[in-house]
Amino acid sequence: MFQDSVEIQKTTLNKFCQGIEELINELVKEDYVLDWEEDTLTRKFLSRLKNKLNGSLISDLENRVVFLSPFKLSKPVEYKFGDIAIIVNIEYGDGDNIEGIAFLEAKRKYKESKNYDAIKWEQLERINKNAPHSQLLLYDFRDISEFASTGLVAKKSATASSPMTQLPVTKFVSVPINKALQVKKKNERLYKLSLPISYQIGYRYLNGFDLDFKNDKLAAVKKDFAKNYEDLNLKVPEYLIYVSIVPDKSVKEARFSNDKKRMEIVPENGINKNLYDQIK
Repeated sequence: MFQDSVEIQKTTLNKFCQGIEELINELVKEDYVLDWEEDTLTRKFLSRLKNKLNGSLISDLENRVVFLSPFKLSKPVEYKFGDIAIIVNIEYGDGDNIEGIAFLEAKRKYKESKNYDAIKWEQLERINKNAPHSQLLLYDFRDISEFASTGLVAKKSATASSPMTQLPVTKFVSVPINKALQVKKKNERLYKLSLPISYQIGYRYLNGFDLDFKNDKLAAVKKDFAKNYEDLNLKVPEYLIYVSIVPDKSVKEARFSNDKKRMEIVPENGINKNLYDQIK
């Protein structure tokens, strides 16, 4: 079964990451004053990832197409596990396939203290025990340039007005939780352990790195796990985004639009619709 069709956009990994940085900048400009809350930032971030980058045909990702489908938990459950799960399903050109899951715990910088006051070490210990590749996702309203080297960056050329193609600055970074637990700081000293979330998504997750496999949380969000989830002691994330990466040659073509744009059908993701509603 297939879902909606989407326009295919030819790009590169670098430009894909640039697109993420652009939407982050737009989001922070809009929400910093009136709506600087984790839930709002997360929902808008995932929604804009889909609206801006869904259907990206990435030439230096072996000409594979990236489909993005974000979801939010539709009804309360007794136990939640983290803020965001990223499920990555990669189909390789030789027919091999992998599917793994990554967890992100989102925290915003507080305007008054300029720290990440909501970090709770006991919570991170619990997440790390169950998902050792999990990350903190830190939202800052100011430019960050102190992250770990990506091999792409000439940081001396960083400017606030041009945080683009080589990712010299960003505002959202990811920090491996197991590293954060070693330092145990709730301030900008975490940045030296971090990578831009654009880089983490584009160069790590899309290549199958930093994922957990055979995780019970992965099964929990799939539709064949629990139709009557109210009867189960589920621990699932508040948000998730399903990332399907398929070779261009195996994408099921839908049609060409009137202006000759190439449209493709989005693969079925198998997410449990009793648990999650899709984010538009």
